[in-house]
Amino acid sequence: MGKKSRNYRKHGKRHFFTEKSTLLEEKNTIRIENQILQFLFSAQVPVSTGSIKDYLREDGRKKKQLQQTLDRLITRNLIKRAGKNKYTLSSSAGIHQGKLVQHNKGFGFVDITAKDGSSPFSRDPFISSSHMNGAVHGDTVLIRILRTRKDKRPEGAILQIIDKGSAFICGMLKIPPGTMVKVELNRNGEHNRSLRGKIIAILGQPDQLDTQMNMVIEKFKLPCTFNEQTLQEADKFSNENEESPTREDLTQTAHITIDGETAKDFDDAIFIEQ
Repeated sequence: MGKKSRNYRKHGKRHFFTEKSTLLEEKNTIRIENQILQFLFSAQVPVSTGSIKDYLREDGRKKKQLQQTLDRLITRNLIKRAGKNKYTLSSSAGIHQGKLVQHNKGFGFVDITAKDGSSPFSRDPFISSSHMNGAVHGDTVLIRILRTRKDKRPEGAILQIIDKGSAFICGMLKIPPGTMVKVELNRNGEHNRSLRGKIIAILGQPDQLDTQMNMVIEKFKLPCTFNEQTLQEADKFSNENEESPTREDLTQTAHITIDGETAKDFDDAIFIEQ
């Protein structure tokens, strides 16, 4: 009985490492495929196998694997041959570059703008949280369109992060409760759902005006310092302003927003008076 148990544990361990090795190979294959798609997208012209090989920094022993990867991409209609040993993106590949606008629930949209300022879509492509591929709000990303939903909005998946948007993020720290902080993100290339970083500034309580102002400055990367000449000019102005007689004070009136939950900004509101 003891011998069978040892054999079972031995084979079980071997099976575990086989599965782990297979998963690593699959991840590496997907990574190489995405790099090829990114390279062909940026090239905009047919590219030779040698150029692709140099871009991937693959040695001669992996030439066969590279060709197999190219053949798979052709079969999936993502790329096509363009002459002898040259490749380009297929017209139906649905590869686009844009900036990610992420919702706090994890999903997001990609704002795609062509070089001429136009957009190929009437609505920004939707990206589910499971298709983020490690990208966060503000990143410039390469996406592939997967389908068009019933509401006519395209849905895609992020293939690659072209340019990371910001190394910092602001939010509310649980300990101590309610404190707004600025965090420097640690993005080491691992696609973890949970972001990691270190606190570099405490902004204050969220209901304070200065805290809200600092949050806006950090979010939109606004310049917040002025040169000496500007400061001297500002000192010449009076802090007292005469109130316009036609201005109506609505600060004591309860307003509600009419913007949807997934709106990118909240700037429309109404109040009802009986």
